[in-house]
Amino acid sequence: MKAFSRQSINPCIIATQYAVRGKLVLEANEIQKEIEEARKKGKNNPYPFEKVVYCNIGNPQICNQQPLTYPRQIISIVEYPELLNHTTLFPKDVITHAKKIINSLGCTGTSGAYTNSMGVIQFRKSICKFIKHRDGTAPSPDDVFITDGASTGIKMILNMLISHPLHGIMIPIPQYPLYSASISQFGGFQINYFLDESKKWSTDMTSVRKVYEQAVEKGIQVKGFVCINPGNPTGQVLTVQNMKEIIEFCYEKKICLLADEVYQENIYGEIPFTSFRKVLKSMRDEVKNSVELISFFSVSKGFYGECGKRGGYFQIENINSFARSQMYKIASTNLCSNVVGQEMVEIICNPPKEGDESYPKYMNEKMSILNSLKRKAKLLYSVLNECEGISCNEAMGALYLFPKITFPNKYIDECKRKDQKPDELYCLRMLKSIGVCVVPGSGFGQKDNTYHFRIAILPPENEIQNIAVKIKTFHTSFMKDYCH
Repeated sequence: MKAFSRQSINPCIIATQYAVRGKLVLEANEIQKEIEEARKKGKNNPYPFEKVVYCNIGNPQICNQQPLTYPRQIISIVEYPELLNHTTLFPKDVITHAKKIINSLGCTGTSGAYTNSMGVIQFRKSICKFIKHRDGTAPSPDDVFITDGASTGIKMILNMLISHPLHGIMIPIPQYPLYSASISQFGGFQINYFLDESKKWSTDMTSVRKVYEQAVEKGIQVKGFVCINPGNPTGQVLTVQNMKEIIEFCYEKKICLLADEVYQENIYGEIPFTSFRKVLKSMRDEVKNSVELISFFSVSKGFYGECGKRGGYFQIENINSFARSQMYKIASTNLCSNVVGQEMVEIICNPPKEGDESYPKYMNEKMSILNSLKRKAKLLYSVLNECEGISCNEAMGALYLFPKITFPNKYIDECKRKDQKPDELYCLRMLKSIGVCVVPGSGFGQKDNTYHFRIAILPPENEIQNIAVKIKTFHTSFMKDYCH
């Protein structure tokens, strides 16, 4: 038997699934390739659309969202310090900020050396100032680990928490499949708690407690509770009261709370974002001084959309010294996170202030992006709810909508005969009919006999109206085929 035969590969790896870049996306890539090859050869397009529109992933700049000027200017200087000899090219505050970063790196003008495994100390201090501005109190730089995006930190923490097949992690359903994939990869036990779609995807603590007790009865040791706020794929924003209930639950059960807050800048509704850290700090002493909380942030989302820079951090509360030493040890095995990503985190957490030369342009770019996202979310929400058999909660935050589809019985029966998931087949038909790539709800988890898909709101505004119309036309035709 060869080392990489199916029988000899780690079964935890084989069990790992990640729908966001799963088989539907691979099919989309093949379709796009066929279209491009036909164009090159002067042949007719084999599909009734000019290109595939990728609405499957939160990757803003692939959808032509322009990068912010301020961080790109600073990073240009840091990566090529010779630009400091051309100061007329840049605003004064950009030059000042770039010099501070160069000095922070301590490598005589280069960012090409390894840094501290937790990240550059001055960068972590900037993160602490950012957190103080948000929460009112600052953590220590020793509570912050800069990572290659939030995903790396999430996987590190889950890997530390799971050391036995009966170690369980509670995750929301629907969820971002990084969590289910990582739990499978590390050989843990996935405990699903279902968000309440009828109440704007809120967290129902009665249901949470029931699921917890059922897991304990099976002999599961519950180690962690994941909360994604704002929600992915569901777009909900938690109220402070709901967050307090979650924290009380974690305190009572001695569970580590993992707060995925990467969409904290993406708020479109009336409920403002409040961090779990801020809520924890407002609670009674025995709670705020004991609940183990790990919060995650990324430069990939928000209004910055710097996915390819791979920058993020996690910040810890009430984690004992031994666990901290193990986190540092694991971070050390990677030597450090990529330095350009670290620079981007520092800049995003330390933007221009009112009165700075770059401030007006920075704020104009920021609000232009956020307002556009809000308009696109409302447009798609409106059009989807006009479709027969589709209901959709409004996106209060994040970058997605997660509409529910009530399929005709005739279609459900057909899928059973073909042994195919109804939402997967529907999304595949949408892709081949109109060239819009979305992700079936089964990839995120959903209640039995319910069906959804996730669509990102990222394509440009001049395209999103056309996408909405295409989806409505496709769905109307689909329902006509099975209802009449």
